[in-house]
Amino acid sequence: MRRQSPNRGAVPLLIALVLVLGIMVASSLMLGTGDEAAAESAAALDTFESAKEGTYAKGVVKVDLFDPVGNENSGVSVDGDIVKIAAAGVYSLSGTLTDGRIEIDTKGKVYLELNGVDVTSSSGPALSVTDAEKVTIVLTGGSSNSLTAVSDGSAALRSNDPLVFTGNGALTATANGGGISSDDDITINNGFIRVAAAGDGLAANDDITINGGDVSITACQDGLDSNGTIHINGGTVVAFGGTAQDEGGINARGDIVIIAGTVVAGGNAIAPLSNDSRQASLYLTSASIRSAGTTVRLQHNGQDVFSFTPEVAYQNILISSSILTSGVTYQAYLGDKIGNLVVASR
Repeated sequence: MRRQSPNRGAVPLLIALVLVLGIMVASSLMLGTGDEAAAESAAALDTFESAKEGTYAKGVVKVDLFDPVGNENSGVSVDGDIVKIAAAGVYSLSGTLTDGRIEIDTKGKVYLELNGVDVTSSSGPALSVTDAEKVTIVLTGGSSNSLTAVSDGSAALRSNDPLVFTGNGALTATANGGGISSDDDITINNGFIRVAAAGDGLAANDDITINGGDVSITACQDGLDSNGTIHINGGTVVAFGGTAQDEGGINARGDIVIIAGTVVAGGNAIAPLSNDSRQASLYLTSASIRSAGTTVRLQHNGQDVFSFTPEVAYQNILISSSILTSGVTYQAYLGDKIGNLVVASR
């Protein structure tokens, strides 16, 4: 197992993105969740607990990434700098890989519990799913987990199959390519998820569904990007993409539907919301790019009702929140007054 320091040639960009991300998520946003989303989040945790208690007869396989060799008879093998999971089951991972990666290749379902994991890869994704029916990533409550890919074009987490995130821990994904990407669906039920990416932040070839949790994304291309649909049913979502033409906070080929929660998305382009959205939203547009640190404020009858300070540059912003009322006119400021805006109808 190689544990030498990885190539740091691309690290300045990664550090800059992480620092920006850390500042952004410190801003105060109201958290909203729908009843259906909360129920689904609870069900996901129940499913994981059921799996741990006996869905898989072999029980939970605990893997210390610093010394994983002892698990080689439990569906885990080591190939150079790669820790491979080749059997369906429940795996609880902890520890550090300073230059390596985790690879999942199995036909069944995998429950991957991250309990203080720190993986840095200089040659591809820090976590890759080559094949699986579905991978559920459980962020252990109170844990901080990190996946970093430093080579150009690599994602921090790359999957060919569906990804589900649940649990009450934290995950930071940092990459010089896409942050977290899947050729299938991505579902976030809860957890604290931070993504900093030189490409798209959170990208799915099919659908993205966010039912709850606290998700914050800084990307140089699109923040949230789906070739299918994007459904936000609860939680807090902050997604900032690039300021180049056609890059932005949210992008989808299919419908973008916001049912509940708090959403702030900015960049250059922001795709329109579907008529199926139930929560009031509005767009703030500017003729020029606003510099990092330019506060967004909404006032009603002279009183501030919403304020957020992005620490990255942006031009256009989408805001959706339960504190907004459909049909009400708000005075909007992007650093300075830009005029009255009417909240979009649900």
